[in-house]
Order: sequence, then structure tokens, then C-alpha cells
Amino acid sequence: MKKIGLLALVAIFVLSFSVSAQAPGEGGNLEKRKEIRIVRMEKLKEKREDIKEKLSPKKRAGYMAVDLELTDAQRDKLQALFEKQDKQRDEHVAEMKKIREKEMKKMEEMRKANQAEMEKILGTEKYKQLMDKKADRKERMGQFMKQRRMNGDKPGMGNKPCMNEEKPCMNDKKCKKEMPEMIEEKPQQ
Repeated sequence: MKKIGLLALVAIFVLSFSVSAQAPGEGGNLEKRKEIRIVRMEKLKEKREDIKEKLSPKKRAGYMAVDLELTDAQRDKLQALFEKQDKQRDEHVAEMKKIREKEMKKMEEMRKANQAEMEKILGTEKYKQLMDKKADRKERMGQFMKQRRMNGDKPGMGNKPCMNEEKPCMNDKKCKKEMPEMIEEKPQQ
């Protein structure tokens, strides 16, 4: 009976944690990230425009003509080919952008519908309570991650200090160096 209760508790914890990880961010963090993303995209767009200007079809054909000692006719054909490729690429990028925007809108609508259905099932009070818990969990996780970054810890790198002085952790390099006699070697098979 205890095992079933423990399993149910673990399952609830895992599910609640995964739901909170998939929930959209509330508050200013999401807006800040969107603003930062927009600024980055604008800078990237400017860089792309500069590169495009530097590597226009005419200049690319000219560079190749000098490099490969091409005739004027070959250079003109290359320039036409490059112009055609640029046009095709721009059309493809525009088409993919439309598709991406359409899919994002569809996902947003699905998310809103799911949230509305959940609110209908739980009721307004319980739904608000759930959202508050998610916001608290997100805030705590943010503080935890900020603290880890400030300490220089990286996930999965074994930077945790050893908690047990008698038996060092196997991932901590410092423990391995200081207490090699405590680390049991596995027998060769």
C-alpha cells in the first residue's frame, strides 16, 4: 500500500512539473524575452542586408570571373543564375515564414482552448489556484537557476560540492583527487 501511495505521489509530482514546464510564461519575463528577441532579429536583419549588398549577384559573378578567368558571356550567365537563385531563395523564405506564423497562431489558439477547457473543468477558483502555484514554481526555478549561474555551476557537470565526507561523490573531480583511496575500483570483466 505504501509503495502504491509513493508511486502515486511521484507520478503527481512528475506530471505537475511537466505541466508547469509546458505552461507559457506569465509576467514580465516573457515580454523581456520577446523584446530581446526582436532586437536581435533586427540586428541580424541589418547584418544580412550588409552581406547581401556585399555579395550581390553581380559581385559574386565578378569574383568568380576573376578567380576562374571566365569570359564576359560566362560571367553574364553566372550573374543571371545568381539572380534567379536569390529570387527563389527569397520566395522560399517568405513562404516558410508564412507557414511558421500560421502554425504559431494555430498552437496559440489550441493553448487558449485547452486553458479554457481546464478552467471550465476546475472552476475559476481552482484554476486561479493552479496558475498561482505554477507561477510560484516558475519563480522558484528562476531563482534557483540564477543562483546556479552566479555560482558558476553548470547542469550535469558535477560541480556540486561533496555532501558526504566519508564517501565522496563519483562525479566530483575534487573528491576523486583528494580521496582516491575511498573510490572503489570496479573489477575488470
